[in-house]
Amino acid sequence: MIRVAKKAVTTGYDILYEFIEDEVILSSPSRPFLDKLKRDPLIEYFKPQKRFSQIIDNPQALIELDEKIDKHWERLSIIR
Repeated sequence: MIRVAKKAVTTGYDILYEFIEDEVILSSPSRPFLDKLKRDPLIEYFKPQKRFSQIIDNPQALIELDEKIDKHWERLSIIR
């Protein structure tokens, strides 16, 4: 389970950030993944989990999800 949670972060699927007072700060484990080239492929997070078989079997769904994740990262790129 810990390996899966770490893979969620290294693929960019889950983004770790903190709220300190009124400020949002990207946590150090997630900070390197602002650069998409440093993220693991999203499929690496989904493959070990059978609950995501519909996404794994549908390349278009995987592409669309990857694009949504990229947009979310873009919005977070303005935080420190």
